[in-house]
Parts: sequence; structure tokens; C-alpha cells
Amino acid sequence: MNTPGAVSKIFWPAHVCTPRTKAGFLIGWNIRSFTTCIASVISDVNLSDLEATLSALSTDTSSSFVYMGKVCGAPPIVLGLLTTFSDINEEGGSILNAEGVADKRKTANLWMTIQLQSNNMPLLRSIYCCGYRYSNVSSEIIFYKQPNPTRLQYISLDPLVLDIQQNGRHKVVQDSLLIKNMKKIINTRLHSGKQRTQINDMELILNQINSSFETEKAITTRCRFFINRRNRCNISVSETMMEYAIFIKTSFLYPIKYLLLVFRPILVQPIIFFFMLVRIFAEIVLWILNLRFPPFMFNGMALKDLSATSQQIDLRLQQACFWPWQYMLLRRRDWTNTATTRAQYISFYNSMWLVANDIIIGLTIGSFLANNCEYVANLILKDYLDHYTIEKLVSMIDWLMGWPAGLKLNSELDRFLGELFLRLIDLWKGPLTPTIIGIIGLSGMFGGSMVISLLSDFLSFMTIHIYLFYMVAAKIFNWQLTILYSLFNLFQGKKWNTLRNRIDSCDYDLDQLLLGTILFTLLTFLFPTVVVYYATFAASRVAVIFLQAVMETLLAFLNHFPLFAIMLRFKDPDRLPGGLKFVICDPDYFATRGIARVFRGIKSFWPWNSRLRKISIPSTTTSPIINNLSGKSTSRFERNSQNEESDQVIRMRKNRIMINSNSSSSLSITPISPMSSAFISWPPKVSHLLMQNLPIPLSAIFFQYLLLWRRLSSHYFSFYVLRCLVSGETIKPIARLQYPMLPETR
Repeated sequence: MNTPGAVSKIFWPAHVCTPRTKAGFLIGWNIRSFTTCIASVISDVNLSDLEATLSALSTDTSSSFVYMGKVCGAPPIVLGLLTTFSDINEEGGSILNAEGVADKRKTANLWMTIQLQSNNMPLLRSIYCCGYRYSNVSSEIIFYKQPNPTRLQYISLDPLVLDIQQNGRHKVVQDSLLIKNMKKIINTRLHSGKQRTQINDMELILNQINSSFETEKAITTRCRFFINRRNRCNISVSETMMEYAIFIKTSFLYPIKYLLLVFRPILVQPIIFFFMLVRIFAEIVLWILNLRFPPFMFNGMALKDLSATSQQIDLRLQQACFWPWQYMLLRRRDWTNTATTRAQYISFYNSMWLVANDIIIGLTIGSFLANNCEYVANLILKDYLDHYTIEKLVSMIDWLMGWPAGLKLNSELDRFLGELFLRLIDLWKGPLTPTIIGIIGLSGMFGGSMVISLLSDFLSFMTIHIYLFYMVAAKIFNWQLTILYSLFNLFQGKKWNTLRNRIDSCDYDLDQLLLGTILFTLLTFLFPTVVVYYATFAASRVAVIFLQAVMETLLAFLNHFPLFAIMLRFKDPDRLPGGLKFVICDPDYFATRGIARVFRGIKSFWPWNSRLRKISIPSTTTSPIINNLSGKSTSRFERNSQNEESDQVIRMRKNRIMINSNSSSSLSITPISPMSSAFISWPPKVSHLLMQNLPIPLSAIFFQYLLLWRRLSSHYFSFYVLRCLVSGETIKPIARLQYPMLPETR
């Protein structure tokens, strides 16, 4: 059957394109029409044994092969034959004349014969559908690197999302999508078969590619039984001795394994009971840390939101409760949720690495603080805390009690506020700092993050007088500003209507206007003094918040640094897919790669190399009409076609065409425009593409820091902070700055 407009799209494993590949059967999936995905090439096995193996694997519920069949849409089948370039001589061709191949070619829905050429490039030689041969079928061969699931490699159109908490944060979006889908289901007619949703072909092919490694491994393991049974009579003495050695080893290890199975419950039960007690204790501590105060105390915040140490303890206990479930999830092989499993794997090992590094850093810092607590206490107390929080503050208040920058303040109010704040400063000169530093040093055994958390709380405790000064000054400033605003409305003959939440006109008496004028004049002269003290302590409070933000950043660095993800990004980028790209593959790509170059050099010295060159087949097949032409016209046509192909290759190399995988491509047969000549049938085209995995961008790896920066910038660099500073309202810190990387529910 002559089909000049048909295109066969074949997804081909790149590891097959080597000189060591033998002739064998093609195993894979037929997506639709001429679109196939090849998983493996099985050699040295009969067709009947291979089909029996595939049938047994597809019905074996004890193995993961059944789940792979569900993910791939169908179990793998035999799609055809692979012949090598050396099969052209008289020794080859045995695979083409194998038992059952001719009958299979007549009955199979799709049967292909692909030849591996001298440059290790596959070439479609023939294609059959239900016994009919299709000629002039152009082929588009897409090479892919087989992902190894044991190393957690996989291919995906979408970038890997490392945020395991993303599903929990987008419940509202999921609910809205669920409502939309329910409306579509209700509005869709149940008897309409055309309106059923179909899986995208590209997603199905990617699932098949991700399952190709396990498919090849399972089929190869099962086929070894048939090969060993066929070659049992030809076993050598060394192989026989090896089998006896394996038998003796198994017989010796069997009693030990039996004893382990017997005594395992006795040894495991106490350990499980101990971990259950630890889990109960951790849950009690977590319940206390998440318990909220009444609304009139600390604005109803939880204990973990008030202290950095409590927050760090909460994070570590949540990780300890989450790790067993995460480990069991990694042990369970889930073929339907590849991205989630990889994200959990990276999150688990990244947190383990960070905790180990945190403990090492904490022991180093803790031992230094414990051995030098007196020196560190004197350094912190005398050179920093006393200098900046007491001495500098006292000198600033003394300066404000005079005429600061030539500004004439109210002497009585200035003296009252200055003496009030100086008296409060004297309460914070205590001798407990060395003891506190020693306790912080002992906490280093729990990690460097615990040391930084305690230092952050220590900073908050030692600067609590600045916080109290800020609160007092802010309240006085806010009250005075509110009263001045009310008195200003009184001058305008207006007042605030509480019921309607607006300003209405009002008629005041003369005594009310006189009293308002006196109060407004008095508060106006006192307002500059209050503004000066408020601005001083507001700036001090902002400086303390900045220092705490720096410590929070250090905690984020120790708790959430993507160390494991960065290592995988540079060591094995296939574990962190960020999308796909398709590049035009050079014809000599596999011939000049690795050991293939050595094999080509050895083949050039073979005595029968000249005979193989004489009967070599060109890389593109020609139609029967072209083959029947005279030698002169054929050579002219070949020269023209070669020139056109070389020009096309040059143009493609110059343009560097790159096909992004973001757009879903249809994989059906693409007919050529019906302008072909009625007398000459154009030869089939052969194109080779290489499918490559794009590595995940660094912004997706450092998503924790991007989230923390958004929260910091949206809170502190916002109109809310400016309004609080101008109006005298209290600046509320972020309740929980650390990003947990844990699900909402344990």
C-alpha cells in the first residue's frame, strides 16, 4: 500500500544505539496509528517465549508490572524486529526468518522492521498493519535517554515542584476547579461517547518512557529463564561449580534468616513502644506550643509565634513526627504520582542533611560559648548591649532633655519623660548575662539553629525596655494626635458620627469652642516634645526589628537551605526535571560518542569491511518507482536529493531549531499536501530528534527564600508600616516567619 503522506513517529531509547546491540525483538507500546514508543530490544529469545513472558507479566498481580500497565495505558507488546548493520552478510537474517515472525507480521496490528546502521542510527525498513505493507512512510525518530527510577530519574513536561505544602495552600483553588468540573459533568450527556476526556498523547508517552527501564528489567529477568533452560546442556564446569557455590551459600544463610524472622518481633516491639512514648510526648509539647492565649493577652497569639526558640522546637518536633511517614512513602513505589514522590524524597533527605549539619555547627558554637561564657558575656554586655542599649540611649535621652538641635521643647514634660525612661533603664543592669550565655552554649547540642533562636530571644529580652519605651511613646503620640484631630474638627464645626461612620456638621456652644481652643493650644505646644521622644524610640524599635530579621534569615539558612537539591542539580539534573526540549540530532551523534568511536576504528581494519561497504544501504529509502529507473537518472536524482538534504541540514544547523515542550503536540499521522506528482513518488524523509531534559531553574530550588522575602517585603515595606509610624500605632511583627516545608496536618 503506497502512502506517501504518512509519517511514523518512533520514540527510541538512546542506549540501544551502540555497536554492542544485537538483533532482537522490539518491545514497546503502540499509541495510535504509526506512533510508537520503544522500551527495549530483547535478544536471544524466541518470539513465542517472549510473548508468553509478556502475558505472564501482565497478569502477575504480585509485581509492579501491572501498575505500570495502568499508568502506560496498556501492557507492552512486541512491535517488530531490530536488525543490525552486520546482518547484511550471509550470517545475518536469522532474526528475520525466526519461527513465528512471518505469521506475526500478517496478524499484528503493527509490525516494524528497523535496521541499526553503521553510524548506530536506526532506520525504518518496513512497516506492516494487519499484513499489509505500507511504503513511502516517512519516519520521525525521537531519541530519549532512558530514566532510571531506582535513581529517581524521570521525564516530565512540567517542572518539578519542590514545595510539598503547595497542595495544602491551594485548597480554595482546588475546590473551585472541583465545582467547575462537577458542572461540566452535569451538563455533559452521559450517552455521548465523543465527549469523554482523553489523556494527552504526550503525557501517555512520557509515562511509557518513565516505565521503560522497569519494563526492560522485568522482561530481561523473565527471559533469562528460557535462555538458561535452552542452554542448560551446554553449561561448563565453572558455571556448574558456581551454581553449587550459590546453593551452599543459600543453604547456610537460610537458618540465619529464619532465626531473624523468629526473633525480629521480640527485638522490634520494645523499640516501637519506646518510639510511641516519644511520639506522645512530642504531640503534647506541640499542643502546648500551638495553644493560643486569650484575645486580651498578646493579641491571642500562640506561644510558638512569640518566641524564636519555641518556634524552632515546634519545627524540629514536627519534622520528627513527619519523617516516619515520609520514609514509608518513599519505600512504597507509586507509579501514578511520580512528581510527589520525588519531591518527598528530596525534602526528606534535604531535611536530614540540614539537621546533621545543624548539629555539627551547633556543637562547635556551643562548645565555644560554654568554654568562653565569661569573655563572650563581657564582650556582648560591655561592648555591645551596654554601649548601644544603655549608654547610647542614656546619652540620647540626656541630649533630648536639653535643647536638641536648637529645638525649644517643653521643659516640664521633657524632664518628666526623660526621668521616666532613665529610671526604667536602671532596671535592666543585671548580672545574669554570663549565666544566660552558658545556657545558650549548652543548647548547642540541639543544633546551631537552637543557639541562634536563643540568641534572638536573648536580644528580645535585653531590649525589652526599648520595646516598652516605644509602646509608651507610641500610645502618648497616638492619643495626642487623635485629640488634636478631634479638636480640629471642633473648630470646623464638625464631629465624627459613630453610627454612620462619617463626619457630620455640628453646632457647638461658645464655652465648648473656648475650652477646645485652650486644649488645642496646650496640646499643640506639647506635641513637639512628644514627637521627638516618639521618633527616637520608634527608630530604636526599627533597629531591633532589623537585627531580629537578620537572625531569622540565619535561621532560614540553617533550616531551609536546599543543599540536597543543589547537589542533585549539578550531579544528576535528571532527578530535577524542569521541562523538555527537542534538538535536531546529528547523523553521527551516536557514532562519535564514547566507546562507539573506538569500535568504528577497530572495524576499519576488519578484512571484510570492504565487502560491507560495497553492499551498504543508503540512509533514506527510495520508492519502487525510483528503484526501477535507469542508473543515470537514479544517480542524478540521488545527487539532487543529497544536495537538497545537505542544504537542509546546513539551514537547520544554522537556525538551531529548538522545539519547546510546553505546547502539546498532536502525534497523529500528518499527511503531506496533495501536490505530489502523479508520475514520481517522493522518497520518504527521515528525521532524528533528541529529547533532552531541561534542569529545574534555581528560582524553583530557592523557593523558600523567595517566599520569605515576599512575606518580609509585603509586611515591612508596605503602606501599613508607614501608616503605623505616622499615626503612632504599634507595628505588629510577622507571627510566623519561618517556612516549615511540612504539611498542614500531621
